[in-house]
Amino acid sequence: MKQLRCIILCSLAVYCTAPKAKTNAPVLEEVIVTAQKRSESMQDVPVAVSAISGDDLANTGFRDVSDLAAQVPSLIVTTNASPMTTSFRIRRIGNEGNIPTFEPATALIIDGAFRSRSGLGLGDLVDVRAVEVLKGPQGTLYGKNAGAGVISITTQAPTDEFEAMLDASTGSDDLQAIKASLNVPLGDELAARFSLSGTQRGSLVRNITGPDFDDLGGYAIRTQLRYDVTDRLSGRLIIGMLERDLHPVVGDTFSSESYRGVVQDAGALITNNDPTDRIVEHSDRSLFEQTASDVVLTLEYAGDGFSVTAVSGFEKYEADLFMRGVEQMPLSIARFDDRQAGKSFSQELRFASDSTGRFDWMTGAFYYFNQFTRGDREEPEFLLQKDIEEFGGAVAGALLGLPGPVALPVLGTEGDRGEFYVDQDTSSAGLFGQVSTSLTDSFEVMLGLRYSWEEKDGSIEQSNQTSAFGCGPTNTNLVCTLTPQGNNFDGNDTWTALTGNINLSYFPTDGTMLYGLYSSGFKAGGFSLQWGGASDEIRPFDEETINHFELGWKSEFWDRRARVNGAIFHTAYENFQNASFISLAYAVNNAEKVLVEGVEAESEWLVNSYLTLKLNAACIDAVY
Repeated sequence: MKQLRCIILCSLAVYCTAPKAKTNAPVLEEVIVTAQKRSESMQDVPVAVSAISGDDLANTGFRDVSDLAAQVPSLIVTTNASPMTTSFRIRRIGNEGNIPTFEPATALIIDGAFRSRSGLGLGDLVDVRAVEVLKGPQGTLYGKNAGAGVISITTQAPTDEFEAMLDASTGSDDLQAIKASLNVPLGDELAARFSLSGTQRGSLVRNITGPDFDDLGGYAIRTQLRYDVTDRLSGRLIIGMLERDLHPVVGDTFSSESYRGVVQDAGALITNNDPTDRIVEHSDRSLFEQTASDVVLTLEYAGDGFSVTAVSGFEKYEADLFMRGVEQMPLSIARFDDRQAGKSFSQELRFASDSTGRFDWMTGAFYYFNQFTRGDREEPEFLLQKDIEEFGGAVAGALLGLPGPVALPVLGTEGDRGEFYVDQDTSSAGLFGQVSTSLTDSFEVMLGLRYSWEEKDGSIEQSNQTSAFGCGPTNTNLVCTLTPQGNNFDGNDTWTALTGNINLSYFPTDGTMLYGLYSSGFKAGGFSLQWGGASDEIRPFDEETINHFELGWKSEFWDRRARVNGAIFHTAYENFQNASFISLAYAVNNAEKVLVEGVEAESEWLVNSYLTLKLNAACIDAVY
């Protein structure tokens, strides 16, 4: 058993702004959210949700999803080797993004469309209207990969008025950034909106023995059209494109005396051993390149007492990480070229009541297909470099207690190559429904149910090419360990689940709501399609099931100048999917159980028309 004891996270924000209009009694603005896939006041929604408006995002210098963690203590965003390895953790639950076929535990939704990878939400976003963070499993209305929660981003739609915005900035380390948008009405029924953002920055990590690290470069373009076909039917088309070209950050590490001795025996010196000065000694640096495009089409029809919404999403991306100097030392030992590509299509169709009566309902269907590949059939993924023989001899000499290196290619020879190719197709479908009714003027009940089906077909092919020495009887050649010849895998499996929720809401006063809920969640199983010597028996991992209990409150007081919302929760994850680093590769397996308990609170205080304070905190205890 491993345990994390009561991690306390807090955030404090102070906004000083000019009042929009003079009023005798300033009040907090009503926050409208779409957590239940319909527009509602946040204070009436019986789930834990953090909502941040476009104005608040602008005040805090919001650039991409990773900046949200500064305002939502329950959210942690981490990135390591490249932007595509981004991971979202809500209430301490999440998984690292180093394994691209290991799907995230937090669903990312942008303008109503599901995104396959968390890293596709990182980038210069402009025209953001609101961001909502739904905390806890959302297994009814969202379903797919929403076991920890949901991050929903909504951008500004085209309007009937001409608008233009330009924001250019510069800073130290050759930082240059630009954000711009233009809204153009094209008639009574048609409007267009264009947005652009771009960032360039010099390196922040100095490299003594080679080129520097940790710079930024990229831009994003977004085009939108809104067409009101009739008074009842409207459509919104969004087309986006993103490009990145940067050298990712690397770890500034400490080397032990024995390790420095091995490096010296191999022909190099480590002269800087301070892990805090952002100065490294690497033979080369990594390069990350990404192109991505997406299309979202939303159709909305308003009938008599009901509405119909259809959201179609398509995304395609290529992300290449060329890791030169993967050994992170002043030696050239190996390189790793990680080429990934994916494309997906999603379709959601919803029918909902108009929420004007005491009985509300919503029902719908969801379909998703994703195709992912990793590797290149023409080029090697691993290639041993010029210093591999000297380093291998130095390691062997140190392990044997000899006074110097061994004159043998223990770890391989220059030009040895290892190759792998991963192919995975994912199909997912769901049927869902939710109803709510007011039993009395102050008491409401909500019931939801979802049926989920998911199928995965995944494979990996591995091979290597070595010198005449080959893998040898000891099999110590790096490429022999990384990509064992013929250690292939091909698997197919299907998972189904029935999940749902029960929410009870009580309104003791006009400004206060108390709620309690139970919800269940599900995350389909899959396959560990990583390089290495994993056997066929340990590559599959099982589905994950979730049971969640929560008590919460939402309140406004002080003449609507103060708002305090909070929740106490208990969540149990059975067969929790977890990644472990085994030998030289990650593998996914199932922990028996994970328990997450805690309390969180968010508050906003309107001191006067010019000054607003926000104080948020969370205390979370996680055990597995």
